[in-house]
Amino acid sequence: MVAYAGRYKKQESRENAMRNTRNNATVHFASFLARPTPPMIFLVTSIVAFIVGFFSNERASHLQSRIPIIGHFFGLELVHNEGIAYGIRIPSPWQEIVILCALGLVIYSAFHERKSRLLSIAFGLIVGGAAANMTDRLLNGFVTDYIQVGTFYVFNIPDSLITIGAALLLWQGFWDWRRKRDRRSA
Repeated sequence: MVAYAGRYKKQESRENAMRNTRNNATVHFASFLARPTPPMIFLVTSIVAFIVGFFSNERASHLQSRIPIIGHFFGLELVHNEGIAYGIRIPSPWQEIVILCALGLVIYSAFHERKSRLLSIAFGLIVGGAAANMTDRLLNGFVTDYIQVGTFYVFNIPDSLITIGAALLLWQGFWDWRRKRDRRSA
């Protein structure tokens, strides 16, 4: 009878330990969702930017003719860009190597810079947009551009995401510089 009671207590303590582990895991996961870390923000932003960019490029590739939105000033017009920024063409495979090196440098910077939510979003937009354009280039041999504004070059949503990410990096850099300057003068 004593041996049976001892086994029962061991089983009960194992069950309590498992129950506590499950409850702690639930609490940690819930707190993780409530307060996402900069690496998680970077990852989610990159994935969302990639999905939005890739599928917008894919959808725009079916445009048959220019669709005016605001007369001749703004519209959707399909252009196949075989070059990099502003249509600059570098001989293959150097173009792809340059793009991959730039993307690698951005990813490296994202993980080695001071962590903040704004920087994580900025780097995520840049990486997601660049990955969407790179995927488009690898699948089609060119990047699908379709947004035409005035006489400016035709661009796409991933280009816009990259530009917004770069603007956020500049914004953060400006505020960091300003804070340092204010601390020195105080």
